[in-house]
Amino acid sequence: MKKVCTTMLTAVMALLMVVLTAACNNGGSANGVVGTWKMKVDADKVPEEQKQYIGLLESMMNMTITFTADGKIKVESVATMGSESSSQSTEGTWTQDGNTINVSGTESSEGAGMKMTTDGQMRLEGNKLYMVPPANASGADAETFNYIYFEKQ
Repeated sequence: MKKVCTTMLTAVMALLMVVLTAACNNGGSANGVVGTWKMKVDADKVPEEQKQYIGLLESMMNMTITFTADGKIKVESVATMGSESSSQSTEGTWTQDGNTINVSGTESSEGAGMKMTTDGQMRLEGNKLYMVPPANASGADAETFNYIYFEKQ
């Protein structure tokens, strides 16, 4: 079970990091974005065969994104499994065009054996911020973008 959880955790963390490597576009105001957003999972949208693992992942992983009024962004992720913990953080810049948030930056720290980048796009829908899947995402990878979102704290 520990190996399955570790593999699933690594895969989802990698997916979340990959999502921040998409592209940019769209029109609007930044007033609703500034602040700290925490990763959440919409359990109703998770495919039945993934619910057990996604629930476990959500309990082990804490990811936040902080947007500042001066156009800076900080992404922090802490994954805890038993007594072991791994953290990553990266910083960059952001702009907003309508409901689209464009993120870019290259500063990163390594953790969990992978490097995190912040180049991508997010979509603001009410009080939820969804990552836009990269063009090459398909199947289950693309589906993940429908149920993992960030909620403003």
